[in-house]
Amino acid sequence: MDAIHPNRVALDHPLGRRIAIFGRAGKTSLAKAIANKHDLEFIEVDWIHFMPDWQERSDDEILEIVTGKMDGSEAGWVVDHQWRSVVSAVLERADTLILINLPWRTLFWMYVKRSIRRSWTGELMAGGNKETWRLSFASRDSHLWHVIKTRKNNYRARFEPELSEGMAYYLIESLSELNRFYEVHQLTRR
Repeated sequence: MDAIHPNRVALDHPLGRRIAIFGRAGKTSLAKAIANKHDLEFIEVDWIHFMPDWQERSDDEILEIVTGKMDGSEAGWVVDHQWRSVVSAVLERADTLILINLPWRTLFWMYVKRSIRRSWTGELMAGGNKETWRLSFASRDSHLWHVIKTRKNNYRARFEPELSEGMAYYLIESLSELNRFYEVHQLTRR
């Protein structure tokens, strides 16, 4: 996967209006920043996937909700997740893919810090649920466990073959590139 994909654009390339952000860490913050700056609908798949008490919607329900939001957003949208049931539908409609493919060691520490913060503050997430110390650090359902299990996943190999002709493709492979992306697009982290 060392070859440069023909759709790949420079980090300062102008953004489209139908944007998919895939990868692991940093998706939601970037999606919110882009949606806020460009007045686009922000479609956070985790909030659609999970309901209170960590109850999960079916893949069909998730797909129906996400596609309904995309199709109903004439000004454009930003989707921040690669949930299995929505990937193809999102990529069929997107004019831009931002793939955040950070090194595993960076991801791991980002997840540790985020889990500590969320467990400490009781921050609401994913359908109005809260991450607890037990869920974060002593459960097979934790984000940390997931990132450990999937550390060898090759996101470039997964998504690059699905890019349609003409789709702008940003590949972000380090924190410095992610910071540069925020800078050149004049985005504000919240």
